[in-house]
Amino acid sequence: MNSKLIRKIAVNLETILIVGIFVFYSGSVTVAPQIEKLIKVGSYGILLILIALSWKRFAYVLTRDKLILTLLSIAVMSFFWSAAPDFTLNEVKSVVRATFLGVYMAMRYSTKEQIQLLIYSLITIAILSLITYIVSPGTGSHIANGVLAWRGIYRHKNHLGRIMALSPLFLAFSISKRHSLWKTLVIFGLMFALIILSQSKTALILFVSLSSVLVLYKIAKQHYKIKAILAILTILVVGSTSILIVTNLEYVLVDVLGKDLGLNGRVPIWTLSIEKGLERPWFGYGFAAFWTSEESLYVTDNSWALSDAKATGDVNRRFNAHNGYLDIFLQLGFAGFFLYLTMYFTVLWRTLNLFFLTRRIEVICMIQILVMQFIVNFSVGNTILTSDIIWIYFISINLISSRERKEIALANRYRPQKILSIPAES
Repeated sequence: MNSKLIRKIAVNLETILIVGIFVFYSGSVTVAPQIEKLIKVGSYGILLILIALSWKRFAYVLTRDKLILTLLSIAVMSFFWSAAPDFTLNEVKSVVRATFLGVYMAMRYSTKEQIQLLIYSLITIAILSLITYIVSPGTGSHIANGVLAWRGIYRHKNHLGRIMALSPLFLAFSISKRHSLWKTLVIFGLMFALIILSQSKTALILFVSLSSVLVLYKIAKQHYKIKAILAILTILVVGSTSILIVTNLEYVLVDVLGKDLGLNGRVPIWTLSIEKGLERPWFGYGFAAFWTSEESLYVTDNSWALSDAKATGDVNRRFNAHNGYLDIFLQLGFAGFFLYLTMYFTVLWRTLNLFFLTRRIEVICMIQILVMQFIVNFSVGNTILTSDIIWIYFISINLISSRERKEIALANRYRPQKILSIPAES
């Protein structure tokens, strides 16, 4: 085989491996424990090989953002003050792997290529979820709140709904690149149908919020920069508020309106968690340590978490705050919480500026991912310092937006300027 053919095979194999990893880390995928362990171990080996091939460049890219290194370092060092050091040591490895994969993405792929990889992953998930339900309805669905809800390849309906909420990103990118219209509409229709079938109201809110970001594309073309920024901020606030209301409807009805629904919403969990968090406010209980230690019993034993566990018969189930921001506070205290927020809004502002400079659809897709991350952490799930696909892309967007912004600034600096002629004196 000639070198071009070998290179093409290698590139295609790398793409398949990356998409496979993205699908697995897009949520809690339903696979046998042995296969899950094999995939996790294999992903370390794959990433190690990919990094080893360009380790100098990887090290350079990794050290470009001190905030990433600082947050990751705090998570690793939290072993020394962790309330559950064994869990911290074991689980921090997966976060390092996910972060390094995000760095590799920024080093290896362009913005367009990264969005294409994400789209390949979304299409794969949608098709596999459809096949799973057709072949085994009991595996591809479950009863949630008395209603049949599709969960596809995942263990819970919210995971399917959340990832399919990225469908506006797929639609915008595919249309802008003039892909086959009928194929685009068929795949988009499947993704939207999966959102509806998942019975996830929060996924619908995410879908509307991400679709609203596309308005930014029209506004930006008219050079209304301030209006576009205000539009993004409005989407963040409205989307987050909507999810807070929808996911805590039980609490609103029970405690505010006095209705009887049996279980309260997430607010009681948040209140108790904050009380415990303030006992160790600066650096928290250690990465992945709070909900795996006896410290969490104060929350679980004094809330609906205990009755819910007894009702399901799974009293050993690991709980969580149902809020990514609260979880990072419990794990790494105010240090980790404010460091992450600084990272997030720095990246968002830089990406917005990059869009106004380039007006590329790929950057709009990056903004959609950032909007989703901000909203989803209010209650749908945690994407902060996890092996989740959204965290991987957050790291990649952070680094690639910084690089492209500097490249544009450098290009403008050395761009030849017009020489103005000076009129001769009369």
